[in-house]
Amino acid sequence: MAKINTIQLVRAVAAVLVLMTHCALYVESIVNFGQGTRPFHVAKWFDVAAGQFGVDLFFVVSGFIMIVTTHSNDRHNPLDFLRRRAIRIYPAWWIYSTAALLLLPISLFSLTPLDWSSIAKSYLLVPEIDSTGKLRPILLGQGWTLIFEMYFYSVFAIFVSKSTVQKAVLTSAIITLAFIGSRVVDFDLAILRVFSNAMVFEFMIGMLLGILFVKEFIIRSSLAFFAILILAIVSTIFILIGWEMGSGADFFQYAVTAFLWVALAVLFPRAKTARISKLAILLGDASYSIYLTHTIALILFSRMWTKGIGFNGWPLDVYFLFLVVTTMTIGILAYFVFEKPVIRWLGNRLRSDERTPNH
Repeated sequence: MAKINTIQLVRAVAAVLVLMTHCALYVESIVNFGQGTRPFHVAKWFDVAAGQFGVDLFFVVSGFIMIVTTHSNDRHNPLDFLRRRAIRIYPAWWIYSTAALLLLPISLFSLTPLDWSSIAKSYLLVPEIDSTGKLRPILLGQGWTLIFEMYFYSVFAIFVSKSTVQKAVLTSAIITLAFIGSRVVDFDLAILRVFSNAMVFEFMIGMLLGILFVKEFIIRSSLAFFAILILAIVSTIFILIGWEMGSGADFFQYAVTAFLWVALAVLFPRAKTARISKLAILLGDASYSIYLTHTIALILFSRMWTKGIGFNGWPLDVYFLFLVVTTMTIGILAYFVFEKPVIRWLGNRLRSDERTPNH
């Protein structure tokens, strides 16, 4: 499948939102723990809500991509599909998790005691509840989203040989039944937290957009396009300033806003041929490495700060911008040095194995 540049733009925005949120929270932690007393104005725009919305975008995009990439693909074997997904997810995850493991002794953010069982579960993306009561891997906390991704892929794989609409409907049905069932039972198991989280419906939203895309549904009306754009902008501003609908409805605010932005990216007439800046495409290509490596970089910067190396006299907003640019650059370098070569090599091996006749 040819790369859809507008989707790469959405990926870039999602990764940058998560990165900026973590950088802002890190700088805030310096203030809160008495390491600095200077004002930090950026914090009000990049709190947890902005990072959460970045994850919402990732999940909607993931559902979309699964439909689009399997629509015209003649390799519909569930095991082949899972193997391709594993190649995309695990090698980079293992590399960056190992880097985090090696840096853990100097980390200021480690809250969970190390044990071999938790480390193994982290490497394998097996759901686990940490000592703070949150569902996240012990080595790289943001990996909790990959647990959700692998859950979605596992269900999707069961029906990957079906028609486009059938695989979306059947996958959605299983996810919905698991969601309802996990809400009924009275057990606090890690896997049930995955099943029962409403964010799983964002994969379904993405699959709906994927169906509309492959069926060549297009928003042709300029009035409709700009109406959706204005609604998406207003809803995003509400998220960033912390205005939420309340009463449990905030999830729908996030999910619908993500749906609107991805719909704008893929359903307008020039979506397939839109010219996007090379930087945005690069950030989209490197979004996975940026997402995984930026917290590793923050471990190093936190140690440098506590040692008084280089940054303590900076205004916090300037330090924040420095962190954003630097961690983003590190993620891009990691993409070229680790992620891209490893995935290319493994992909070539997989294609070679597929061409080798069985005897």
